[in-house]
Amino acid sequence: MKKKIMIASCVIFFLTSQAQAVTRLVKAGGGTGFSNTIASALTNCLPGDIVEICDNSLYIESLTLDTPYIILRGASGYRPAVTFSGTGIPALYIKTNNVVVRNLNVSSSSVTWNNSVILITASHNSVQDCRITGDSMIWTNTGIRISSMSNEISNCDIGNNLYYGINLNGALYTRIQNNDIHDCRTGVYGIGDQTLINFNIIRNIQGEGLFLAGMGVNSIIYNLLYLCSSSAILIDAAMAPYNIIHNTITKNSTGIMVQYMSSPNSDIINNIIYDNGTDLYLNGLGQSPVVNINNNCYSHSQIFNLNMPQNIHINNSVSDPPEFINSSLNDFHLSQTSPCIDAGTDIGGLDPNAIIREPANQRDIGFYETTLSTTTNLPQITDNIRISANNLYPGKTARVELFDLNKISEKPIYVKAGIYDMQARLIRTLCETPVSPFGTFVFSWDGKDKNNQYVGAGIYFLKIQINDQVKRIKLFFLQ
Repeated sequence: MKKKIMIASCVIFFLTSQAQAVTRLVKAGGGTGFSNTIASALTNCLPGDIVEICDNSLYIESLTLDTPYIILRGASGYRPAVTFSGTGIPALYIKTNNVVVRNLNVSSSSVTWNNSVILITASHNSVQDCRITGDSMIWTNTGIRISSMSNEISNCDIGNNLYYGINLNGALYTRIQNNDIHDCRTGVYGIGDQTLINFNIIRNIQGEGLFLAGMGVNSIIYNLLYLCSSSAILIDAAMAPYNIIHNTITKNSTGIMVQYMSSPNSDIINNIIYDNGTDLYLNGLGQSPVVNINNNCYSHSQIFNLNMPQNIHINNSVSDPPEFINSSLNDFHLSQTSPCIDAGTDIGGLDPNAIIREPANQRDIGFYETTLSTTTNLPQITDNIRISANNLYPGKTARVELFDLNKISEKPIYVKAGIYDMQARLIRTLCETPVSPFGTFVFSWDGKDKNNQYVGAGIYFLKIQINDQVKRIKLFFLQ
């Protein structure tokens, strides 16, 4: 429940701050009767106006927005530039409340250390659909620096030799979502409270993908982080809970590092943390924090637990490879045979593809939710399988028939079948053998595990692999 409250509070805090004002459209460029420059258009605007730039040739250096309740945007098909090449001044400075900036190129080639391309010192502002770059080879600029409350950064391309993609300098209630953050020294850095970081891709980072600390609940939900030369997620000296949920974290030096944290009841749930130098590194937690590490996919040989108390709870982990579509090409969608499919636990809300799973605990591990559920029929073998029953109980057996296999291949066919539980753990191997493509091949499951004991009541999955084709069938065992 705390996760749902966290997400809702960020949204409500931002949206309820918008005042009702009369809206006018003030245009810059685009023809007779329009302002000739961005500056003149902004000079003529009033609170509540939309300032629309209709000419890519228009640009402005060192723009300060101090009129509240306005929208500054590039018109459809245009992305005009806001830039600065001087010393120590941001390209775009938002110093008033309730401003929306949309569809602009914002860049700075300042050589001043930690200069900000965009600086936000006021509240209830939103930067959307912008491209934010440093245009410098020496990592001197910060993409966006935020030092106020209730601001949102969404759908932006943030990168190109920035030192920090986003710097949360004591910010509160910040929402960072749907951004592509890349080619920075650090993706997101800072001491921010009540921060929601979700649906972002953070890649090709020279240091940490996310380097965070703070005193309020921070949530990192549904993100993809890869090719970070240090930790993909570093939680350092946090004094409040962290929720790290449904992320895919791979091909980094370290997946998740949590150190010197004194906060209670943090959750690391439904993540793929795989193929990193170290997948999970826990060090020096103080004041007996409780960390729940549930339903994650990671290599058990790549977890380091140093100076930790006994209240680190690790449950229902998957240690088999996640079976990405093509990791070498950075395609981290799950293949149809991935053990991460339906192996997660329910956290509420929708997954990234707006798929509602029924029952609720049929949720994939990681960032990408597949459209393949355990009840989905794969066309290649749907017509070649019959099963006598899906609801079993002691004394009732499911009989499985494979027939007309010559429609798949006229060469010898290899069949492998097994029963898996909700955590994708193998309960029992039913068969693993070559069979003739002609005739009918039959096997069965009587509800027992590999030790010949009846399984507990619940949902199980029959996984049938015929050569390189797979079908999953849901079974219910009743006591």
